[in-house]
Amino acid sequence: MSESGERLETPKQLAARVGLTERQVRHLIQTRQIEHVMIGCRVLIPVGAFTNFLEAKKVRPCPDATKDHDSVGSKSALASMSSGPNVAAAASAQLARRTANRLKSFSRNGCNAEDAAPAQVIPLKSS
Repeated sequence: MSESGERLETPKQLAARVGLTERQVRHLIQTRQIEHVMIGCRVLIPVGAFTNFLEAKKVRPCPDATKDHDSVGSKSALASMSSGPNVAAAASAQLARRTANRLKSFSRNGCNAEDAAPAQVIPLKSS
């Protein structure tokens, strides 16, 4: 026991008490996630440090006021099945294909073989 009456424990003792491995406790110490003290080259952890660590990491549920109780589990919200792409999606895809073909025809590197002029070859200087 320390002078103030606070108990200290080794990482091995803490691990056994809370059901973690000693390696997991040492990782918490190395990453400074849990309160600890160094006495010489020994690492000791105050007994209440793990409780403080848990409180800091605890995930709290959302308040009930933010939940929409009408839509959760509602029987009126039936799943619908789509019969395929709708008219707007089909028109959009067709417009995209037309635009792509038009851009290819204006491009110097387009794949339209009948309008294409032979490519210019640039000779390399030999050393």
